[in-house]
Amino acid sequence: MNKIKKIALIATISAIPLTSTAVGFSVAELNATTCFSCHGPDGQPTGSSIVPLSVFPASYVSMALKDIKNGKRKVSIMDRHIKGYTIDELDAIANYIASLNKKK
Repeated sequence: MNKIKKIALIATISAIPLTSTAVGFSVAELNATTCFSCHGPDGQPTGSSIVPLSVFPASYVSMALKDIKNGKRKVSIMDRHIKGYTIDELDAIANYIASLNKKK
């Protein structure tokens, strides 16, 4: 691959996170969408025994996510989802999820 193509590829990949915020979505919001497949749209499950997320304050959600990541809290599949996130990303997800309750 020639030098210009490599630079163009790197520039394209580098711009991906900026694109999401440019169209009105924060990185935390995009990361939280994986939660909604089980916990329901906007953190409110529909007819499920799964815990609703948006009813909790950010501090509780953050603590719970960190406890799952650190192995202090055992839950079915959550540890696999959380493994890839940093502590800062988990805090951002918790803040975003808690903000959903305020929008109602």
